[in-house]
Amino acid sequence: PASNQNVVRPRPTPPSASRKKLGLSLVSECDHFGEFEARSRNFIVNFVALETLIKNLGCKKCGGVVNIEEVEGERNGLASKFCIMCTSCHHDFSVWTSDKCTGRPNMFETNIRLFYGLRCIGRGLDSGKVLCALLNLPPPSTARGKYTDLLHESIETVAKGSMAAAAKEAVELNLNEPNTDLSIAFDGSWQKRGFRSKNGYATITNLDTGKVLDTEVLTKFCSGCSKLPKLPPKDNAKKIQHERNCVKNYEGASGGMEGVGAVTMFNRSIAEKGVRYMEMLGDGDSKAFERVKSAQPYGPTFDIRKIECVGHVEKRMGTRLRNLKQKMKGIKLSDDKPLGGAHRLTDKRIDQLQSYYGKAIRDNSGDLQGMRRAVWATYCHSRSTDEKPEHQLCPEGPNSWCKYNIAKHEGTLSSFQHKNSLPEPVVEAIRPVYKALVAPDLLRKCLHGKTQNVNESFNNVVWTRVPKGTFVGKKTLEIGVWDSVLTFNDGNKGRLHTLEQLGVRDLGKFTVRALHRLDLERLRKAEKAAEDMTKDARVKKRRQMLAEEEDLNEDYCPGGF
Repeated sequence: PASNQNVVRPRPTPPSASRKKLGLSLVSECDHFGEFEARSRNFIVNFVALETLIKNLGCKKCGGVVNIEEVEGERNGLASKFCIMCTSCHHDFSVWTSDKCTGRPNMFETNIRLFYGLRCIGRGLDSGKVLCALLNLPPPSTARGKYTDLLHESIETVAKGSMAAAAKEAVELNLNEPNTDLSIAFDGSWQKRGFRSKNGYATITNLDTGKVLDTEVLTKFCSGCSKLPKLPPKDNAKKIQHERNCVKNYEGASGGMEGVGAVTMFNRSIAEKGVRYMEMLGDGDSKAFERVKSAQPYGPTFDIRKIECVGHVEKRMGTRLRNLKQKMKGIKLSDDKPLGGAHRLTDKRIDQLQSYYGKAIRDNSGDLQGMRRAVWATYCHSRSTDEKPEHQLCPEGPNSWCKYNIAKHEGTLSSFQHKNSLPEPVVEAIRPVYKALVAPDLLRKCLHGKTQNVNESFNNVVWTRVPKGTFVGKKTLEIGVWDSVLTFNDGNKGRLHTLEQLGVRDLGKFTVRALHRLDLERLRKAEKAAEDMTKDARVKKRRQMLAEEEDLNEDYCPGGF
């Protein structure tokens, strides 16, 4: 019908990053994990209740009363050995409360599950002791080193397999012409805030899939090194042994970990994954790209290109406008008024201009001239008045973000009024900022339209497993990083592969079901966050808060009255 021709229909919500990575259906309850063996179940049972139950059973040989007892001296962490004995014929039968790990006769599944579970939630053995105490369970195994080594070895194997599969997936995205030259996003993170951290890591993710391709953990700390000065001068054997086992792999300022990690991962990309990283998206203030460029990992003739994170470039608009506002504080413009203040360059308006700048970049991915035109459109739009409208660069038609051009399309310009236009002196004062941020050399690096959000999201996952407030050694940090890789790339399915690698024979019904439901919950949250209405609500709320804060600042200004 003609009446519906100009209806602006809502854009469909794009799939969330989690859905792209996991590929799960929200209605699927078992297909994703159907490959795993899951028959067993674990329960916490009060021993008195178990004892009462057993006493109501009869001996299978003589029918006599049977008792159950824990075999003294046989307990191994959470694993206990129970013995059932007939009080009449003394026939007995004993069984462990936990299976042993396949190929590891002295290691029990229950203990490794506890150690792995604690690391997944960012806790160690001390927390495990408290947990067991409050649950009235035996204390955890004291063989911390043995179980940590097993977990470290197993999770490394599975995580590297996940990253290799992610690289293969990225190569095969174009089925007609597989491409081994990939565009990646790079980022580094440190355990301690600031640049004095002894631990850090660097990560490479694929721009197309969002999955982690490689990661490198770096540390300036080794507990063994601190013990060397205490050794006798003649004890060279231990010193030589320590040199082989020293975990310290970085020296220098903590800020340099990013560059070393980047070079290390670039250097091994061909040998380990059969790919080259041709475009590198990273922080504008990071020196990692220059380190990689100088290292020439693919030879002197292969040009690695630097591309910019759209999110970081967008923030430059806000940063430069705020710096300009601060710099010109107390200086009057040509209209004898300051740059800031009511109806001028307020913090709320800066936030708005920054948002418009970022949108102009994202909406014109792959089109340099369109991108520059869109940025200048936001500039001209902000200065337009009823007497002098400047909307020639704004998009036209009913779907335009420009209300003036919508009114023009609908034939209602006669009643249209400009609101919140920036005064001409203010617009002229901020023009140099726009000229700098619309430079072709800068925007050319943003044509991909991508951000570092994936890497930053991964960092958040890591630091939930390795809390920044608790110092850990390199091995523990690697366990946290590798477990993050598994769940980030493949969901909790990766943890089931880790349990298999650890030698757990039957993963268990509760384990498989619970981890699958966690993935479904992750998808539901991601889908909700991806909805345009949800995003618009967050932006609107933030702008409202800024406006309220602006009003408060104007109410109290020392010396302003």
